[in-house]
Amino acid sequence: SLSLWQVVPYFSTCDVHFKKTPAQLGHFQPEDFNYPFTSPQARSELFFHPDVLNRAADILTAEKISCTGDDLSAWIKLQPASIESTVQLQAVHPNPDVSPRALLALYQAYIDYSKSLYHSAFEKAIEQVDVLLVENATERQKITATLRLEIEKVGLETGVFDPEVHGQIISSLIVDMRRRSGISPASS
Repeated sequence: SLSLWQVVPYFSTCDVHFKKTPAQLGHFQPEDFNYPFTSPQARSELFFHPDVLNRAADILTAEKISCTGDDLSAWIKLQPASIESTVQLQAVHPNPDVSPRALLALYQAYIDYSKSLYHSAFEKAIEQVDVLLVENATERQKITATLRLEIEKVGLETGVFDPEVHGQIISSLIVDMRRRSGISPASS
């Protein structure tokens, strides 16, 4: 008779497979820029980030299911799956309609939050590239100005105006300046 009064919980599960990230595929090195998630474990832990849980709670509240992020973390558990780079989300709730909708809301919130983190990481990487471009342009201007002064100085000191001799002297100056600035002779 006790089992007649017990509420039977309803289960819903969702398998999430993580594709390899650009870092895992070797497109760049982790030190190139701060890529947010490089492992399936780091990405799966993001499901229970407070911002993700609160976004999911907001989605469910808009669907007339009143809950908080704490409620969702109590209803949904993360389980390892037998397939590599895959995790399983399992929702348990007494209402059969809530558990699948909670999983869907959590997954949508996860996608939205992940996108914002990825975009933020790429924006920071672009900013770093922009800074490097400005630094390189400034260095190039300095080298160009120095080279022009050296060319004028060579012309005045040697009195040689033969284009071939002048070209050889300038070429050796350029190689020397590249060595001093740390630029390899093959790159430009």
